[in-house]
Amino acid sequence: ELNMTQAATMTATLEDLTGRQIQTLFRSNLTMGKHALRLQLQAVPGIYFLRISDGVGSRTEKVVVNW
Repeated sequence: ELNMTQAATMTATLEDLTGRQIQTLFRSNLTMGKHALRLQLQAVPGIYFLRISDGVGSRTEKVVVNW
């Protein structure tokens, strides 16, 4: 869940351990307020990083994919 303090273009990308972008999962203009994102990963099993950015800052979370 995201809490936007102002309207912005939100981007969520999946990156591998070297920082290489694997997939853009989400890119859209979001209004101020709370938002829930449903992301569909298309990646082989492994460890990745989910980077969420709004043009002002970014947040990175570790993601483990194991099918």
